[in-house]
Amino acid sequence: MYKTGEANWADKVGAINRRTPFGDANAGVLLAEMGAILSLMPPPPAKVLDAGCACGRLTHFLQMQGYQATGADVCAGEIEWARTNPARWSGQESAPEFMVCDFDHLPSGFDVVIFADALHHSVNRKNTLQSAFAALNAGGILIACEPGVGHGWTKVSREWSRSMNVTERSCPPFSVVWSGWQAGFRNPKVYAHPTTAFGAAYSRGGHIRENRIMALFRSVPTPLSWIVLSVLKWAHGITVMQKPIHP
Repeated sequence: MYKTGEANWADKVGAINRRTPFGDANAGVLLAEMGAILSLMPPPPAKVLDAGCACGRLTHFLQMQGYQATGADVCAGEIEWARTNPARWSGQESAPEFMVCDFDHLPSGFDVVIFADALHHSVNRKNTLQSAFAALNAGGILIACEPGVGHGWTKVSREWSRSMNVTERSCPPFSVVWSGWQAGFRNPKVYAHPTTAFGAAYSRGGHIRENRIMALFRSVPTPLSWIVLSVLKWAHGITVMQKPIHP
């Protein structure tokens, strides 16, 4: 299930970030996230599902890297943009496949399922991860790169939930691992979220400045900061889990 605001997202937000693939002030963060996800992927030409793909930035990026990429989103307006955006961005026809579907009814036959800033919109995380489990081939992996502890409590998240009727929840790795384990996933691994390292090393502006985890990371000296990062990744990090090869 999903809130109606998710399906009507394109009508509510207009053409934000659609004219260019990285047209906002957080382009560096988005690229850092995509690079981190790419580093955790099996080699191409693995079949990849970008669940909650929105306008298809990551889907198109993975296709360009040689993957067989499919993007799925519950918002038909976003999928319409996703199908035409690669032609706008690179002058080429859209190679990835895109489809309209909700998190709980994902297509099957994939080696990787990715939730990039998408799983935190799920109304029922356990059901969504069960759907992702069913979408994967045996031995396939789930990658979740999501906002962590505190996201659902922010003023912006509360306002969007109220005014746009969307789900905005915190989605820390420990929660993803717990729900994923219930869905059947195993071999969990958690990595530092790229926005943490990016914000600590390179940025002092934009929404990064509001992240208290990154502020704490910056406040302690190296190498203690890396010790802090290794602990805090469970609150704000990237989760990787595997569908067992044998039941």
